[in-house]
Amino acid sequence: MALPYGKIVDIGCNIGETFGDRATNVDKRTLQQKREEAKDPNLIIPNFVHADAEKLPFTDLEYCVAVCSELLEHVDDPVKVLNEAQRVAKIIVICVPNEYEWSEDKKPFWSPDHKRWYTEQTIMQLCVETKLKVIQYFKMSYDGWSYFVIQGISRCAYFSGTEAKK
Repeated sequence: MALPYGKIVDIGCNIGETFGDRATNVDKRTLQQKREEAKDPNLIIPNFVHADAEKLPFTDLEYCVAVCSELLEHVDDPVKVLNEAQRVAKIIVICVPNEYEWSEDKKPFWSPDHKRWYTEQTIMQLCVETKLKVIQYFKMSYDGWSYFVIQGISRCAYFSGTEAKK
């Protein structure tokens, strides 16, 4: 599974469609639960790992990239999740909906599964609180949808690299 740019862990992968078998696909629901939700008894999620995003079963810095896309708005404690992602990966990619700028036909603030709604200020505050070193940030808007996207260097990788240089 090693890629030219490293291993990927997709945390909260839904049905593993984003990276497929190029990533370890982690979800809190079991494969059987995912099959029932998808109404597909044969649903295959490549490299599937059933795990809690707050307690990932991986070693420190095992992955090059951890992707948390459409995840942080669903979890009880986004600080714990982001801290855990930083523990297992060097680079973190975050994507969260910016429902404040969704068009009405996209039904902003409707999902009962969303435990919070992010603004630019609150997503950046989360990065500060977890010491994620942000290297790229942008707002992506298209067809009535809007998202915040962040790429950062894990504080674990950053401090590990700093210590290694000493």
